[in-house]
Amino acid sequence: MLKKLGISIGKLCMNGIWTNLPEIWTTLNSKLEVSDLGNVRVTETEVVLPRHKFGRGYAAVSIHGTSRKVHPWVLSKFVPRPSPMFICCDHINRNRMDPRLINLRWSNIVLNA
Repeated sequence: MLKKLGISIGKLCMNGIWTNLPEIWTTLNSKLEVSDLGNVRVTETEVVLPRHKFGRGYAAVSIHGTSRKVHPWVLSKFVPRPSPMFICCDHINRNRMDPRLINLRWSNIVLNA
């Protein structure tokens, strides 16, 4: 039933405590899906792409040899921009390798500095 809804049960470690949380997936494009936990997978095979550090330490995935940051995809697919002035993704806990939706919010250049 959960599979039909696009939800899979995964384990996530938060502050050293393992918790069963539903992972919610949404379509990124015709070939990729992104989850609220910051995972990216191939739609056809459901293989999750491995994340690596990119640029200034941001979580990224490699697609056809090109690294792409994950956090803008997660935020833009799950949370609409509240205003045109909010153009940046802000990591609440300042950990750039943590692209979970719960850690992201819309911001602007001044607030994100």
